[in-house]
Amino acid sequence: TTEINGFLIDEFNQHKLEEGKKQGICPNCSPDRKPKNQKAKCASYDWERGLGTCHNCNTSFQLHTYQRKGASEKVYVRPTVKVDVERPEFVSDKVIEWFKTRGISQQTLFDLRIDEGPEYMPQTGKTENVIKFNYFMGDQLINIKYRDGRKNFKLYKGAEKVFYNINSIIGYEYCVIVEGEMDVLALHEAGIPNAISVPNGATLNTNNLEYLDACIDYFEDKDKIILACDSDEAGQALQAELVRRLGSE
Repeated sequence: TTEINGFLIDEFNQHKLEEGKKQGICPNCSPDRKPKNQKAKCASYDWERGLGTCHNCNTSFQLHTYQRKGASEKVYVRPTVKVDVERPEFVSDKVIEWFKTRGISQQTLFDLRIDEGPEYMPQTGKTENVIKFNYFMGDQLINIKYRDGRKNFKLYKGAEKVFYNINSIIGYEYCVIVEGEMDVLALHEAGIPNAISVPNGATLNTNNLEYLDACIDYFEDKDKIILACDSDEAGQALQAELVRRLGSE
């Protein structure tokens, strides 16, 4: 197999698992388990779909890395900051408390790989301490959205726009699309991990949904896609365009 769901395989068996086996270790949790359990076959492998599922840590992971078939020739930059794919680099007690006041636990910050650090924000004209929402596809960091204390936002300059938390919908029959990262965190906190967000909110100009084009193959196996857009004019315009692109029942 050279491609899966329209994606050309870039690196086959990226985690160096026992090829062809239906069960084996989990690349996410097995290295951190007690020595006697590190070789336990806690994960199932679906090589045809390129998907692994762990029954110990309840996560899904991609067996391979991909490049999208027919992808645009446009060249994007990748964030050069180092992000630990296992756990956030740094989240201060102050930020943890800020999220708690909004009903978001530290575990959710861990699960969604929320990060924190200094970043120049053009809205204030100076470096601010910001919250970083890291956009992953597989194990690759594709983009970062920065949010400062004044609720100013920016995306990583020149990076590709994709859905936030797109990995979370792999293996699910349905997914939820929302307008912002905080909505994703709230749904995750409420026990709905398969929620994703558009990268730049809702605007009245919704014709250029390049992030949908970049992620369209993730929706091919979905029986249902729930759109949770705001009721304002911009939110309804976004919902209408998503329905037009994805189809409706």
